[in-house]
Amino acid sequence: MNAMKLTVDAMKLSLIVSQQYYSSHIETVEVLTSRITDKTLISYIVNFLSKEIPLKSLSHLKRINSKDKSIEVIICAKDYRNSELSEKVNHFLKQNHLLPFNTRVVPKNNPKNRNQYEKSCQLWPINYHPNKYLEKCLNSTVFDLISRKIIFELISKVIEFRDKEDNDRKSMVTLVTDSSHNILTICKSDVLKNPLKHSVIVAIDTIADKQCNERQKDDNIKSDSYLCNGYDFYMSGEPCIMCCMALVHSRISRLFFIDSNDSHCNDLFDCCDKAISLHEFHLLPKLNHHFEII
Repeated sequence: MNAMKLTVDAMKLSLIVSQQYYSSHIETVEVLTSRITDKTLISYIVNFLSKEIPLKSLSHLKRINSKDKSIEVIICAKDYRNSELSEKVNHFLKQNHLLPFNTRVVPKNNPKNRNQYEKSCQLWPINYHPNKYLEKCLNSTVFDLISRKIIFELISKVIEFRDKEDNDRKSMVTLVTDSSHNILTICKSDVLKNPLKHSVIVAIDTIADKQCNERQKDDNIKSDSYLCNGYDFYMSGEPCIMCCMALVHSRISRLFFIDSNDSHCNDLFDCCDKAISLHEFHLLPKLNHHFEII
């Protein structure tokens, strides 16, 4: 975002997700299929195959393809070795006239968006359950006008606080709100005094001090919750890996940051490693918590 031209209408809010959610490309894999000549046997055959040869990695595929005049059933993946087919399965296939096999190309993965779904259906019927929230995020319609105004006001506060610096070196700024959009703290980095004092760390420390003081005043406040559970963080630039890990451990809900092209890094490398746009930190599957990044 350009701070000088930022308006509610011009503000672009984009959920940062893996490119696979935007791509229309689909990967394919080969499977072995057979034709069912007797329609009355469809349920019987499907139930048997689902029990004996489940499509574990291809569960997004429907077992039956009845789009054409003939009825086709997936037996197994092509790389499924014949030796793995038990005597019971082989007997069943022969008894129900499911030999020989045909080879078909089918979608390898569950579709991530509507375009992938439509292309996948051209190859084989799919079990598709669209994520309506994600679709709204991808087409930038997830935020209504009221939400956009609230976000705009908070982003504007971040920019205003950042631009209080008169020199060329502008510190990173972090603003934190609770789930009701109440501002809990706004602070800047202090890496000149301590290289670990990035704005995210300063903000989390501030919230920790406030919660500690509140618990000392009121014994009924539980102390076993995460520091920033359900909170939103607004930043003047893209966070670094250290800050992202701190956000994971604090269990935040959402992170808003101004386009990384506008990020300001000082000489002490305050959040300069671009954890999201360069390292794709948010796509790491082994993280025990994920938060939305806008």
